Amino acid sequence: KKHIASLQENIQSSLRTAVLLAQTEAIKRSDEVVVCPLQSRDSIRCADPVTWRNGWLVFVDGDGDMLYSAGSDELIRINIMDENPFYAEYSAACFSLNAQGYFKATDSVFTVCADDGTLDPVAYTILKYGEFMPLSDTDGNGNPNDLNGDDLVCK
Repeated sequence: KKHIASLQENIQSSLRTAVLLAQTEAIKRSDEVVVCPLQSRDSIRCADPVTWRNGWLVFVDGDGDMLYSAGSDELIRINIMDENPFYAEYSAACFSLNAQGYFKATDSVFTVCADDGTLDPVAYTILKYGEFMPLSDTDGNGNPNDLNGDDLVCK
C-alpha cells in the first residue's frame, strides 16, 4: 500500500513541478506558457481528452492556439509518465500561464485517480498564482468536492 501511495504522490509532484516550471518560464520569457497532456508516450502532440495518463508538454505558445506546433512554438519540457495504476484528470484539455506567471483558468481541478478505484481520488485546484490547493471531502461521502460542492469522481 505504501508503494501505491508513492505512485499517486509522484503524479501529484510531477504536476506541481510542471506548473512551477511553466510559471517560471512565463515570467522569465515574458510570454504565455502552456501545459498540455501528451497524446501518447511516443509522440510530441497535445491530446484532446482531459485524461493526462501519458504525461505532458510544457511549451511557449508562439501561435496562441494552445496546441504544440514544432514550427511556431518552443518546447520547454516533455514529461513522459511511466505505466502506473494512477492517472490525472483535468477539467480542461490544457492550461496556460500568462507573461506575469498567473494561471489563466479559473475553477480548474486536477484529480489523481486509481485505475482500479481502490483508493479515493485526490484533487487540487490551481489558484491564480499557480499554487495547488487540495480539495477536501466537504460532505463526508469519501469523494473530494469541487469549489461548488459537487463530488469529484474519476471517469
